[in-house]
Amino acid sequence: MINYIINENIKLKKSTINDIKNIMKFQEEIINDMENKEFFKPLMEEEFTYPIMNNGIVYLLYFENEIIGIFVLTINPKEDIIKEYQLEDTINIAILDSVMIKREFRGSKLQLQGMKIIDNDCKKLNIDKIVATVHPNNKYSLNNLLKDNYKIINTINIHGGIRNILIKAAK
Repeated sequence: MINYIINENIKLKKSTINDIKNIMKFQEEIINDMENKEFFKPLMEEEFTYPIMNNGIVYLLYFENEIIGIFVLTINPKEDIIKEYQLEDTINIAILDSVMIKREFRGSKLQLQGMKIIDNDCKKLNIDKIVATVHPNNKYSLNNLLKDNYKIINTINIHGGIRNILIKAAK
């Protein structure tokens, strides 16, 4: 198995509004390929454009000119998301909104590598806390979040099902 490493054999690209069609197509491919579709609620187009247009970050991962992954970081999310997640201290907060890795590239620690890049971005942006949600049975993503010092603060019914809400200090 090839060892995939971001910024070595995996290219990292910060998305622009011009990437939206490709992002939506990639998300659809990922969901169509999922065995446990309840693990993931598709993001609406606005959930990609908002971070791109409002100091957030949408990263695309490429291997040989093919999109193989995506990371979405929303900075200072809208009030309705804060309420939905039942968050209290919400100043300087970011949401790791979505991580998608193509099946053939899973198991290569790309999610953890991307989360480290997101951590560095949050430090530069003076973000205090990063929040993420994950389906409790999505053991790989849950374990990666816990390995990266996220702590479960709540389990609630959102995004079309039960989700763990996790948070970590960004600094």
